[in-house]
Amino acid sequence: MYKAVFLTALLLVQAYGLQDARNDLDRGNYDPAINFLSRQNNYVGSGNDEIAGLLKHALRLRAANAYRSGKFDVAVKDLYDLLELHPNDTAVKNDISTVYASLGSELLRNGDTPGAQIALHKSLSYDKTRKDVPTVLAYIAITRGQFFEKAGEMRQAISNYRKALEWDEQNIDAHILLGRLYYEREEHALAKLHLRAARESTTRKIQGLDALLSKVDKEFETARTYQTVELDGFIVRFEGNQRYDLFYQLVPDLQSSRERTARVLERTPRIPLTVILYSGGQFQRNVDAPDWAAGTYDGKIRIRDVELGRPTSELQRIIKHEVAHAVIESAARKRVPGWVHEGIAKYMEGNSWDPPQDVHYLVRGIKAQKVPSLVAMNTTFGNLPAGTDVRLAYAQSSAAIRYMTAIYGEPVLAEFISLLSSGRTVVQAIDTITFQDLGSFQKRVNEWVLWEYDR
Repeated sequence: MYKAVFLTALLLVQAYGLQDARNDLDRGNYDPAINFLSRQNNYVGSGNDEIAGLLKHALRLRAANAYRSGKFDVAVKDLYDLLELHPNDTAVKNDISTVYASLGSELLRNGDTPGAQIALHKSLSYDKTRKDVPTVLAYIAITRGQFFEKAGEMRQAISNYRKALEWDEQNIDAHILLGRLYYEREEHALAKLHLRAARESTTRKIQGLDALLSKVDKEFETARTYQTVELDGFIVRFEGNQRYDLFYQLVPDLQSSRERTARVLERTPRIPLTVILYSGGQFQRNVDAPDWAAGTYDGKIRIRDVELGRPTSELQRIIKHEVAHAVIESAARKRVPGWVHEGIAKYMEGNSWDPPQDVHYLVRGIKAQKVPSLVAMNTTFGNLPAGTDVRLAYAQSSAAIRYMTAIYGEPVLAEFISLLSSGRTVVQAIDTITFQDLGSFQKRVNEWVLWEYDR
């Protein structure tokens, strides 16, 4: 028997020898060389170092070529065959890990996130020291978290952001996202923890991070002396037990404003809206808002308690305005331009211009051609270009929304917000609704204002 095996091997060598295999490998003709070397290795066993070494070299060459060509399945098969021959070879395991890491990245680019995760986990199973794979897994977890956050499923969002930190504990994005969500949930200690971790992880300037961290620090101190009451979709904070009378004065208006805005926009906030009622000079110390502001919304509704001493209609106007901002933001986070935010908030104050002087001021501004463009008012109104007439900006925004409801009916607001929340730009949304570009739309708005109010 052994003689027959030897003769067969000898015939194979005579027909196709080791030198032929080497020549084919040099020419990149891997298949015949590997087929020959595999049979030879089976015939003579692993004792022949020359054949075993050449076979190992050949398999790695073919795997490398397949890897460079993006044929990851071929590369993995050759490397698995090689690992079977050399089960303790660390270099082979590292090669397998590299192929799976690249496969995971490709699957992720092609939108196959589950497949990418499987490949990336396999990559780590062969080389636990890799630094790139945990970074990609953290990115996947953050992306999933943002998906859940957009859907209003905050617990799932937080869970995924925390999972991202398990993969990459220095991930700045995950720390910032967690810090912001914890801040919105009134969990100031956790917000500070993650925002400070983000700040300490880098020396570069990150837009909005320092401002948010400062805001959290201020509110953390303020919250120590404030009462917090949760009631019917709201978290209301106010200073001291003696302010319960103010709290109960606010509640009916908060509830009715939330219900009406949700009905008009056909969107109900998935999380409670936070309202902070500041007493004394706390508003100026804690809120980045103009001196004339009676209230503001920056993720939370903030109102000066002195406003509660004003006539009921004025207080209701303030509450309706700020609650509208909160509902809009809940429906289409960070996707609504400043003029749409302010225009809808002004509209929700009441069905007529209030105060009426604003429309007359707008008429004069239109005639003098001083009205800012809607393009310039895409930003938040706190960041309007220097020299902008803020009163005119509010009036023009209000006019644009009132024009839309007058021409297309109030349900158009729900359609408008739906288009923006789905990722359409304001230009695309206006075109879908009115069949006009933004400049033509503003021209029509101003013509309508002059027709309706300058007669």
